[in-house]
Amino acid sequence: MKLKRAAFVILAAVGLTVAAAGPGQAASGDINATWCWLAHWYSIYPTCNAYGDFYADGESFKLQDTRADGHSVVMRIWIDGDRKSDLWNKYGDGQYVYRDYALAEGTPVKFQLCIGEYSTKTVLDCQDKTWSGHA
Repeated sequence: MKLKRAAFVILAAVGLTVAAAGPGQAASGDINATWCWLAHWYSIYPTCNAYGDFYADGESFKLQDTRADGHSVVMRIWIDGDRKSDLWNKYGDGQYVYRDYALAEGTPVKFQLCIGEYSTKTVLDCQDKTWSGHA
């Protein structure tokens, strides 16, 4: 799906602490990656549209909507190269949603942040890069 691309600011902060944990545990607070996505074409405000987190300790993805703009935020997820169903946050500004997986240590994971319309499950635009790491 080709979408018109705009300028994006992507900030990545990769944590260096990975604690040992069993599969399926809840997110612990040790964030292994946080990405912020700002779609300049959509707003003049210098804040992010979405934050996406991956917790290797618990194999959990977290998606936060950070703009009261009437749009949902979406996280596209790949695990070991396979695209999983999109994680949608339809709850509005400041709200979080989570998805947990039971993954073997070292399993490759990747995510991409997008905005969309939840009612039609239509993705409007996505950041042009993805974050990649391992469980």
